[in-house]
Amino acid sequence: MNVTTLVVALVVLVVTGVAMLLAAAPLALALARRRGRAEGIFVGASDALETAARVDALVLDTSGTVTTGSLRVVQVEPIDPEHDRNLRWFAAALAHTSDSPVEQAVAKLAARGRVTDVVATPGLGLSGAVDRHPVRLGRPDWIGLVALDGVGTTVGVEVDGRPLGRLVVADVVREHAAEVVGSLASDGVRVELVSAGPAVDTAHVAEQSGVEHWHAEADDARRAEVVERLRASGRVVGLVGSAAVPGADLWLGPVGSGAALELDDLDVRRVARALALGRGTVATRARVRRLAFLVAPTLGVLTYLMASLSR
Repeated sequence: MNVTTLVVALVVLVVTGVAMLLAAAPLALALARRRGRAEGIFVGASDALETAARVDALVLDTSGTVTTGSLRVVQVEPIDPEHDRNLRWFAAALAHTSDSPVEQAVAKLAARGRVTDVVATPGLGLSGAVDRHPVRLGRPDWIGLVALDGVGTTVGVEVDGRPLGRLVVADVVREHAAEVVGSLASDGVRVELVSAGPAVDTAHVAEQSGVEHWHAEADDARRAEVVERLRASGRVVGLVGSAAVPGADLWLGPVGSGAALELDDLDVRRVARALALGRGTVATRARVRRLAFLVAPTLGVLTYLMASLSR
């Protein structure tokens, strides 16, 4: 191989090398998208991962993020302890006829029964006949009972015209919620909870999940205020919920919502992985750019030297 041929080869090497380095950034994004899909994270907006890398404040809707998003019966209080089994059976049998999240939680206590004459009274509850026994299920004061103090929704149960007892239905905090929230805090991410529920329930969820800042009975306007306050303090805000809130820098929502980052579920652990995916992608791009700036001049110098030798 003569010198001229060698020079041409080096020129090709320079051009090819720089081109490959410049193409590495889009490749990093493509790989991130692929890795995200494998983890239930789908990139919608083209700049979503870049924004995710800068997020240092998260506004989480409590339901489905730090909680399971699925209600369940957490307390059973029969008036007579001997009626515990009947309380569960009659309440569950009637609850199977409803699509309400509260009634569906009650329905998990027992199998279906023979239920007839079901009537839903808006704001109060259900009535019907279970194995020919008249049953009512609903607000405690409708049944002639008082709600239990504490977390959750109290449901009264009446059978054969007399109160049988009360059930408490509540959402459940995810076992890993506090650990993930703590990890986010270590990464410099401030977490705030918003909930449409009452203060007592929201405070309980916040305490169990290790979140210091929370907002109960929060409607859309209140959520927007929380986002705006965080942004006004200089933070990049990620909103996690089923609906967008004006002003958020990044919306992480369920699949099909149109969010910039769509997630298989809104589990706070998956949310943390989405932010980590963004940071990893940006870090890879930065490394590629630095490498390009280092390699390209080196190859250029080699080409110049070889060209000089060929004269």
